[in-house]
Amino acid sequence: SPAGAPPPPVPSITRVSTGYEAQTCDRGDADRTRPDFISRHGEGYNNRMIVHHAYGKACEGVALGEVPEGTGDAEQALCPDRTDCSDMNYDLLVMAGFFCHPCLNNPCDNEGVCTNLARVGYTCDCAATGHSGERCEIPPTTCPAFPRPDMGSIVPPSCATGPNYPGQACLLQCPGTMQPVRPAGAPATADLVAACGDEGAWSGGGMVCACASGRF
Repeated sequence: SPAGAPPPPVPSITRVSTGYEAQTCDRGDADRTRPDFISRHGEGYNNRMIVHHAYGKACEGVALGEVPEGTGDAEQALCPDRTDCSDMNYDLLVMAGFFCHPCLNNPCDNEGVCTNLARVGYTCDCAATGHSGERCEIPPTTCPAFPRPDMGSIVPPSCATGPNYPGQACLLQCPGTMQPVRPAGAPATADLVAACGDEGAWSGGGMVCACASGRF
């Protein structure tokens, strides 16, 4: 439009509803087979459905996931876990009281070993991980690298590089012409052996190698 002229009017838009055409879903090839499992209801029909704990187990004398006659959760929990994961329904596995199982993600961090407590929870064994915490989520406490002596050596050599975990002991070794001594100003607790404590600090140690008496 020419300079200074008002802008042209914006045309109005009329939306016309054409209605909704119902759609059909014809999936004749869909697999509508229910998962193969055994369940029961508690007292009264409206109580929650209970999937037997044996669903996640391979109990002796019955097919995988089936319930040995006359057993409950406590007895079924003693059976080995199923490992045919591709044939299992994971929702049913959780409903059967499994918090950890070979077919479920491990809830323990850092490859902790999970032990399932049927319908209650789980525990994590962190002994082999070096970590701690309920789920092995807390990194291990470590001591800094132990200082290399000016003379002599530290055993094991890994003490000087780390990581050093609580309980690690580091021993000062002096060559044959030298002997360990407590340097001036060192505490009375100075020792040949230093130990990594739970708080991540060394205790003991502090001795050095010096020429044996009569040698220079």
